[in-house]
Amino acid sequence: MTVRFTIFDWKWLSNLQYVSTYVSDANQLAGIAEASIDFDFSNYERTDKKGDSLIVAGGRIYFESEIMGAFTTTLTGKGFFDKLGYVEPPAPGKSKTGLILAITLPIGAVLLGSAYYLY
Repeated sequence: MTVRFTIFDWKWLSNLQYVSTYVSDANQLAGIAEASIDFDFSNYERTDKKGDSLIVAGGRIYFESEIMGAFTTTLTGKGFFDKLGYVEPPAPGKSKTGLILAITLPIGAVLLGSAYYLY
């Protein structure tokens, strides 16, 4: 069976990259032993730096995985590969927009009402 990972380019959605391996070991097919596929982030980062693609977004690569065999193709999963050492950025702090609006809108309404009443 062939295990294939489809890598998506967010700049050109039709530009898909494929990384695959052929698995024939009975223990790997049964889920007893593990198999591995190597991804070279530097190749994807290099094309991104040239402006030819946008595959690595925020230190991550989005993928969908498929298993293909005789008369079958199955989507088995999707997710992200993180670059080694990647740390997810912290969530942004609370915005002060609500406080600013809570103060300025009543003041603005009073000023507009006063101006309307006086003129």
